Amino acid sequence: ASQRLTDTDDGGGAMTGVQLNGTTNELFNAVSDLDKTRGRVNVRLAYAAVSRADAAALLGANVIISEPPEDPAVSILACPADYYAQTRAEIMPRIEAYSNPTIASRMTLLGTQRRNSRLVQTYQSLDAPLPLVGERYALGYVDANKQQQFEYFRIDKLTHSIQTFEDDKGTFQVRVIEMETQNALSLDLQGVKSPSRTQISPAVEVLKTQVSDSGKYYGVRPIKKELKQGAVEINVDTIFEKLIPTSTVSTALADDWASGKPLWIPTAPRRVVYAGSAYVSDGNVYFDTGVLPTSVELTGWVDDGSGSLKNSNGEILQIDYAKGVIYGVKNQQIGRIYATPAVKYQNYAYSATSPIKETNQSTEFALLLRPMPARGSVGVSYRAGGQWYELTGYSDNSLHDETGEVRGEITTSGSLKISLPVLPDVGSGLLVSWSPDGFYKTLGDKMAGSVIAPQPMSSAVRLPEIPVPRLKPSTLRLSWHDGTPRTAQDSNGSITGACGGYVHYGEGRFYPTNLNAAVLDWTAEQYIAQSERKSVEVKANGTRMTLSAGAKVAKGSLKISLPIGIRVEEVEKLSESISSGVSSSVATVSTTPSAPRKKFYAFTASTI
Repeated sequence: ASQRLTDTDDGGGAMTGVQLNGTTNELFNAVSDLDKTRGRVNVRLAYAAVSRADAAALLGANVIISEPPEDPAVSILACPADYYAQTRAEIMPRIEAYSNPTIASRMTLLGTQRRNSRLVQTYQSLDAPLPLVGERYALGYVDANKQQQFEYFRIDKLTHSIQTFEDDKGTFQVRVIEMETQNALSLDLQGVKSPSRTQISPAVEVLKTQVSDSGKYYGVRPIKKELKQGAVEINVDTIFEKLIPTSTVSTALADDWASGKPLWIPTAPRRVVYAGSAYVSDGNVYFDTGVLPTSVELTGWVDDGSGSLKNSNGEILQIDYAKGVIYGVKNQQIGRIYATPAVKYQNYAYSATSPIKETNQSTEFALLLRPMPARGSVGVSYRAGGQWYELTGYSDNSLHDETGEVRGEITTSGSLKISLPVLPDVGSGLLVSWSPDGFYKTLGDKMAGSVIAPQPMSSAVRLPEIPVPRLKPSTLRLSWHDGTPRTAQDSNGSITGACGGYVHYGEGRFYPTNLNAAVLDWTAEQYIAQSERKSVEVKANGTRMTLSAGAKVAKGSLKISLPIGIRVEEVEKLSESISSGVSSSVATVSTTPSAPRKKFYAFTASTI
């Protein structure tokens, strides 16, 4: 045994003459109810040796964990010490080294984070990607001894909101994130007192982490399938073991739709979105529409596509693309601003995967996406060192990693070219998601962002089939608002008033013209009785025809359908004799071979 079998920082130490004989709780303390509730990590340093009474050489001496704990809430692992007499404080960084801090994240620690708290509060820019549940981060700081220290946490839950703050340049907005962690903080950590619109260097940084192999662990798991002689594979229930005490419950959500993929849809070609020219001492600049990220053009400034305009002096302006607002403009001459109008939309995405094998493991990939992806909708996920990373598509058809570096592009033909910063894991996959651009067309069936030409639209209105689609004359009333209240009504088959048009009473339809309104209110009376259909005799006298319905006919309800054989030269005379509201269809037929060829006209007449 070592000198101190304790969980204090000086636990461990040199080897002693005390031998372990396998009695209960000899090496570790008993698991208490408090340990089962809150969790605990026990670390002990033991010196393994083989004792013999002679000096015979021994080959293959080793240390193994032969059986797993009976309690499923308890796990055990063996980790080799780095050197003789190592203490607990010295070995713990090695044990915890499965995850190492890397680059700074887009988040900045906000306010004081208290010891034993399971809540970490940060802020970030509006366009920065949100952290994900399950991701592991490190809070990096320099202690009183000028040594770099890290406090690790894994996200269990998170909430976020957009909040407005004010500084000497005016107001600006950031996204404030509150993350519940799986493990409590071990000490107080001080973040910034209030958010800043520019990049700062806080005393405590929120760092990303990546899985590493600097720590080695040895354990035991039961086999799932019986082993047979000559087998080259062993199946176990899992190759993972718990390092950090956690209490996690997983719940499957049935019939729950995924949130989809956000993308920007151009709504018009590039144009002037701010036509003013003024000196802004302190305020905001408002566009007449939302704009596409990376498309904003202001003299002397560069749009980085992530919510910031930057100039050569290092000044930064915050821009909200969706609202079309530049915030915190102070002592700046603002001229014309050009941009591509656009809207942000959430859509369910297509997805595809490319398996990573030993034969194709590389940092360079080229894929063809079909259907064609919409601009800014492509996202790529890959796994490296057991950790998942994402590349985000920008509206200029480029792919960026979490540091903002360009890692790929999408060509106009739909080809996706990717350059990963590291080799992806063999056995994982390159996951690609996108929204097709074919979902979004102009009225002329052109690509989103094209010039929209005015299209003539049908203005026919038809009554419901129930009870019956027959309008009563002189009962139709129309009303709408195009900046001024407007009205119109029917009169003898015509629509008069603030618009024109005509009415087919018997068909239950009316056709307004010169009516400009998105919403039209109309009322009318209709006949509810079923119509009576009769075949009656028609008496012809030259160009005049006479028929009798045999009863009084309700005004506006009469329909007449009759085939007529007539010479072509007499059509104009007949047409003049029939009242307005007549529609016709023409068919050319033959009578008999000996008879002269004629044209027959079928007329349907509705009284009005």
